[in-house]
Amino acid sequence: MNFTRDDVRTIFGQMDLLIKFSTELLIDLKKCLPEFVRRRATDGKDVSSILKVLSEEQATRMCFEIASVFIKYTPFMLFYTTYANNFATSQATLRRLRRQDSFKKWLFDQRIRSDELGTFVSITFIVHSTDTLKKKKQASPIS
Repeated sequence: MNFTRDDVRTIFGQMDLLIKFSTELLIDLKKCLPEFVRRRATDGKDVSSILKVLSEEQATRMCFEIASVFIKYTPFMLFYTTYANNFATSQATLRRLRRQDSFKKWLFDQRIRSDELGTFVSITFIVHSTDTLKKKKQASPIS
C-alpha cells in the first residue's frame, strides 16, 4: 500500500458523520410534511403541486416544524464546514493517489465491503472519471 491512513482520513475524514447526519436530517424533515404529502413523496412523485394546496395553517405549521429541525441540527452543521474547509486538501490528495493502482484497488475493495455502498460507488466513479477525462485530454490535439 503506497498511501497512508492519513491520506484516507484526509479524503474521507468526516464522511461517516456526514452520511449519518444527512440521513437523520432528511428523516426529521420528512416528518414535517403532512402525511398525505409524505405518502406522495415516498412514491417518488413531485409534491410541489400538493404543497400549493395546503391551507395557511398547514403551511405555517409545516414551516415552523422545518425551522425547528434546522435549529435542532445547527450544531451538527459544523461537520459540513469542516468538510468544506478540507476540500482543497482532499482533492489534492485524491489527485495524487488516483495515479496509484494500489489506491484504486483499495478503494474498490472498500466499496465491496462497505455498508455505505453509495458513498464509495460515487468516489470510485469520481476517481475513474477523472482518469478517463485526463486520458482524453492528453490524447486530444492542442489547437
